[in-house]
Amino acid sequence: MTTLLLQFRLRRHWLAKRVARTNGKKNGTVPHFQFAPLIIDGSRVKLRSRVAGQIVQLPKDFALPKIERRRSGVHGWGVFALERIPKNKRIIYYAGQLVPSKESHDREAAYLEQGCIWCFELSTRWAVDATYGGNVSRFINHACKPNCYSHIIDGIIWIRAGRTIEPGEELTYHYYTGGTAEIPCQCRPGCKGQI
Repeated sequence: MTTLLLQFRLRRHWLAKRVARTNGKKNGTVPHFQFAPLIIDGSRVKLRSRVAGQIVQLPKDFALPKIERRRSGVHGWGVFALERIPKNKRIIYYAGQLVPSKESHDREAAYLEQGCIWCFELSTRWAVDATYGGNVSRFINHACKPNCYSHIIDGIIWIRAGRTIEPGEELTYHYYTGGTAEIPCQCRPGCKGQI
């Protein structure tokens, strides 16, 4: 499929404005969502522009390894491999709403009260909040000795395999939060780490 045709399909399917339904709660300073414009050329994906409130989301037919969300022994929900994933393979991208860093800090304070971390810093100016428009990647748990790592390429946050991952194995990566370390790490018994 040519790049031009793919851009047309993305524009037609993924750039439609949608009104956020937040059950009466205010969604920060952004009143609605709009899908972020992506350029897909073969296996390369690039975020064309960044505007507060946009949702970073790839087409459903984008080829990625098979994974699933289920209960975790680490913490709450986790994400598990359904097939063998080779080292450095892109597993999933971190989807969600693009928000300015200042707003993400305010949101993160509310999420920390629930014991969760949903905002991922994209740069010093932007963050991705997986609460709005997020995918299963938001359920990948933290570990001090993980089997995955995050890699930001052209404005897309990828979760990649740090080593070969076998079917049934839980996916984990190190969050490297710059926060106040208020959540105790539960990656293994006796871990003294803080997130």
